[in-house]
Amino acid sequence: MGAYGWTGGDNGNGLTGTKGKNPKKKSSTRKYICPKCGNSVRATKDVNIACLDCLLQMVKEE
Repeated sequence: MGAYGWTGGDNGNGLTGTKGKNPKKKSSTRKYICPKCGNSVRATKDVNIACLDCLLQMVKEE
């Protein structure tokens, strides 16, 4: 049992163990990197994109 009788779980506002803050959302952006030169770009959806410096398709970083 915690110092104030709290043992975890729902803290009354639907959040669990976050001290009243909303849990951090997973980023909705994707990062694409050129496999040759390392240039990178971010996009908010899946895209087909190429590095025009190297003329190669960029790959999504997982």
